[in-house]
Amino acid sequence: MNKLCISLLFLSNFIICHLSSIDKKTIITPHKKIDIQKVMNYPMDEQIKRYIKDYKVDYATAKKHEQELKRWFIIGQELDKSIDMYSSEIDNFWHTLLLYTKNYAQFCNDCFGQFIHHDPKPLT
Repeated sequence: MNKLCISLLFLSNFIICHLSSIDKKTIITPHKKIDIQKVMNYPMDEQIKRYIKDYKVDYATAKKHEQELKRWFIIGQELDKSIDMYSSEIDNFWHTLLLYTKNYAQFCNDCFGQFIHHDPKPLT
């Protein structure tokens, strides 16, 4: 992961940790104008339940994986390029989202204005 990705990940973690203390202020990314609060608060209750069932994790772990995937989406969309998935667990949560195609497409359109394709790297 390059230095810009690491910096954006750190920044997004800092912002997310402090969102609960911010009253009615919209925080957007500088380049793509992504509403970070909207992304992070987007409901995925059904997908979390499915992830818990399929991957035998507790609610706290599933919620953490959901939040990490959302951060990864924000960074990738803000950089306007594909970035490597850094965790098989986070990728598994993405796979769960993809099972709910209509909900996933709506999330992508509502939060990023476009569908985000899952495009794994070719096996070598």
